[in-house]
Amino acid sequence: MVELPPGDLSLADLIRVIKGDPAKGGLRYEDLEARSPIDPNTGKRSPGLKRLEQFVNKPMKSFPDPQTIKNLSITLRVSEQVIVDACCVSLGIKVNRRHSRLEMLLPPGVDDLDDAAISAFVALLGQQVAANKRITST
Repeated sequence: MVELPPGDLSLADLIRVIKGDPAKGGLRYEDLEARSPIDPNTGKRSPGLKRLEQFVNKPMKSFPDPQTIKNLSITLRVSEQVIVDACCVSLGIKVNRRHSRLEMLLPPGVDDLDDAAISAFVALLGQQVAANKRITST
């Protein structure tokens, strides 16, 4: 199970959570890089492997450019707003959270699910929350 850090997620936290632990079925940086779009100017994936590792392992000093934000949203399968908020947190800019940490991790397109699919996910989440309460109360 992926543990979410408390509070707002920095970009490094967001990448770590989405990546997970490869030893437990999570992704490797190479897997994330494979999701990245190809830059038409260079023919390389952007963000690439080294840049993804930098986002996690080095302090962010400036806001990424708009294309990097768009590409990160594709790579991490979250909205561009989630990327912008995570970058703000990374740079120490206060974010008035508009969504839960779980909502941050939902891929774009969930609003297009039909009512039956939404009901199934809500039921599953309800069971997980109940199980988590039982585990933490013992």
